[in-house]
Amino acid sequence: VPGYLHVQRYDKMSNILEIQELMEGKFKYQIEVLNRHELSDLLSTRRYHQAWFESGEAFHIHPLNYALGLAEAAIGEGARLFEQTKVLNVEQNGTLNKVQTAKGEIHCEHVVYCASAYMKDALPGIRSAILPVATYVVTTGDLGEKLKQAVRTRSAIVESRRASNYYRVVEGNRLLWGGRITTRQSEPAALGEMMKRDILDVYPQLGDIPIEFAWGGLMGYAVHKMPLVGNISKGIWVASAFGGHGLNTATIGGRLIAEAIAHKSDRYRLFEPYRARWAGGLTGRIAVQLSYWKMQMQDKLKEL
Repeated sequence: VPGYLHVQRYDKMSNILEIQELMEGKFKYQIEVLNRHELSDLLSTRRYHQAWFESGEAFHIHPLNYALGLAEAAIGEGARLFEQTKVLNVEQNGTLNKVQTAKGEIHCEHVVYCASAYMKDALPGIRSAILPVATYVVTTGDLGEKLKQAVRTRSAIVESRRASNYYRVVEGNRLLWGGRITTRQSEPAALGEMMKRDILDVYPQLGDIPIEFAWGGLMGYAVHKMPLVGNISKGIWVASAFGGHGLNTATIGGRLIAEAIAHKSDRYRLFEPYRARWAGGLTGRIAVQLSYWKMQMQDKLKEL
């Protein structure tokens, strides 16, 4: 679905105009600036002041359908996929790597680690360099005309906050809403109610919102906030820590690794300055959580 709308929760048009000048001047990318009145034609809320709108090349997609499409394309090219197959150990043995699973083993020339914050004990040097950060998403039930009146655009919407809300209308009159970030890895109790409060803070007119699904997921961040893409040792590759970069950059990372394995390019070496560095373990997570709380307080003060 085309369109991306970046909304600002504080009143400062000069900030939006600076972004427009940067995007159009340096990157030759056109964006549209919306004042409060123009924005209110799309979103019925008192929380937002200005926005910039990307209507050209920007779009949002259904990520599961995208993953299924990639799987179908891979199978069509001869790949074999084994879902729910936990890797217990990877052992380098001459020119081949032995991948041990619960039910057997695989011998292969190349292994690519793509599990990011879900890597657990595999490849300890990389796992300890990735900081797991949780975020949450809910999907509402059918909100009918109330949602049509509140959100009058099919574009993806993201707020200016550092731990921003991001949402879109899906399947007619349902709202897909994500937000919050924390280094806490366990899912909070009453997650649906917590996210419902965030929605009603922006759109109180929606009233008693039925939450059909609520879930959390872990993003992986490196200390330098760049992805970890490259070669670890002979036949061992990594493409992880894409937290904050989105599907587009993760896809590029996968392409670079594939090109290297197929001996078509060594462009993956562009990522060599961004090597894995220890993320600090528990101390690192505590430090990041404190910084998140600080940024959230700064956001609230800016919006007063």
